[in-house]
Amino acid sequence: MNNVISPSLLKTNLSKMRSNTRIGILLILIIVLQLNISVAKEAFQDQAKQKLTLTQAIQTALANATEIKQALNTIEDAEQQVLVSWGEVFPSIDTDLGYQRNLEVPVNFLPAEIFGGAAGTFIPVAFGADNSWTGGITVSQTLFKGEAFVGIATAKLYRLAQTEAYRATAQKVVTQTRLAYYNVLIAQERYRVELATTQRLKQNLRENEARVKAGLVDDYDVLRLRVQLKNQEPTLARAENAIEEAKRNLNVAMGISVKANFEIQGDLVKFDILSENSLSEINNEIKKVDKMTPVSTEFSGQVETKLSDLRGDLRSLKVRSDLQDQRILADKTNFLPNLNASYSMRWNAAQNGSPNFFGDSDQRARSQVLGINLKWNLYSGFKQYTALKRSKIEKKNIEEQRRYSLESAVNQTITAQSTIQNLYELAPSIKEGLSLAKTGYDRSIARQKNGLGSQLDVTDAELQLRQAELNYADVVYSYLSAKAQYDFALGMVPFVNEKIK
Repeated sequence: MNNVISPSLLKTNLSKMRSNTRIGILLILIIVLQLNISVAKEAFQDQAKQKLTLTQAIQTALANATEIKQALNTIEDAEQQVLVSWGEVFPSIDTDLGYQRNLEVPVNFLPAEIFGGAAGTFIPVAFGADNSWTGGITVSQTLFKGEAFVGIATAKLYRLAQTEAYRATAQKVVTQTRLAYYNVLIAQERYRVELATTQRLKQNLRENEARVKAGLVDDYDVLRLRVQLKNQEPTLARAENAIEEAKRNLNVAMGISVKANFEIQGDLVKFDILSENSLSEINNEIKKVDKMTPVSTEFSGQVETKLSDLRGDLRSLKVRSDLQDQRILADKTNFLPNLNASYSMRWNAAQNGSPNFFGDSDQRARSQVLGINLKWNLYSGFKQYTALKRSKIEKKNIEEQRRYSLESAVNQTITAQSTIQNLYELAPSIKEGLSLAKTGYDRSIARQKNGLGSQLDVTDAELQLRQAELNYADVVYSYLSAKAQYDFALGMVPFVNEKIK
């Protein structure tokens, strides 16, 4: 056998080796580039999807919500209204200055007999000069105007009313943000259950397809599972869309762009409504907000007074009632006279020919006037009486609204309190069911490892566990929502009373 390799064959083999090496290096570079792109993409997604806690969501809402900004603008407007009211009793100072050039001096005709002329004839007389100047300053001061003095106190109350309206708005915004935050968490739990159901159907389908090939079952079972899987896919899609919708609603509640993407911190399954402290770090902020307001186990008769002192809407109605008292007082002062004092100083000057603003002093004159004016309306066609009666009727309407709002607040408080108590009693049972489902899942895995169970048994046990988790998450969600409504009904909303003093 000839073992000698020819030079041409050696050259060909070396060429092929170099070509394969280049291809290998190129493939390695492509793989590395794809890995870098994948890592960069994941890093970008992680960076874009920032974590958001409940406290951060509430603080963002208090800073950015449209209703909050409008309420703050109203408070600023009320402060300006106070200055306007003070302006009614401050002195008013006006000044004016004018110049007139007569191109032709106006002429009037007077009877000639005034100057010794013939009766029935007239003599043209020019009045004025080629140039004339006028100027002056006027100071007026209100000595008594009942409506103006009442307006000062009213303006201060108006500012207080807007502050209380802001308190009510802040309480509402915080509550809406809490509910929107909890809606995201429960939507995520429902999606997990639907995803587990889908995965179970897919696993069941694969196993039955294998059984059909082995001739162990009829292909009808496979067809039935495929139909179930097709029916489940829209449900899974709706559950996923529900998460995105809940997140957008949360962004709207916080007053930020609906396109903002956050990773919501919290796990309803790991939240214990009966414990004083959080059992998992991911729920620390939720538990912190939850425990800011204690839940009373009994309804006390003093709650009505407490509601009137704490709820922003009830406080706002109280100030509105006080404002209406001032309105009634202002209407009564319309029956009293108004007294004003004024002082005026004026200068006049005239000159013929070219204007000389600093001409002789004998061409200028000055006058001063000091006066007091009393104005008293004695009759205006029952207008004043009607205005007073309407103000009193409005006062009655406000008081009726206060009564109704207080009763509604009491009802909201009792309802939320009752819901929380029922959930306290229900939680241990649901939690026990969750514990049993976890035990069943662990046993199914152990049976599979020992060859006593199938993957389908594990999948079914996992689905039962997911359903038990969802049942417990629903209880926690109901509790957190009821607690948010309880805080709002009681007027002890977290982060609001500390913000408004």
